[in-house]
Amino acid sequence: MAFSEGLSDTGDLTERGRPFVRGAITGAGTFAGGILHTCAALGAAR
Repeated sequence: MAFSEGLSDTGDLTERGRPFVRGAITGAGTFAGGILHTCAALGAAR
């Protein structure tokens, strides 16, 4: 997700910011969501 977000556009046209920053934010959010879903599933399995 983060890689495709960073490559999707340069931010010049949409004024959404720098690709590296957008990719890092998207990657961090994806990572956090994945970890939380995994922890919830592991907690329910006990």
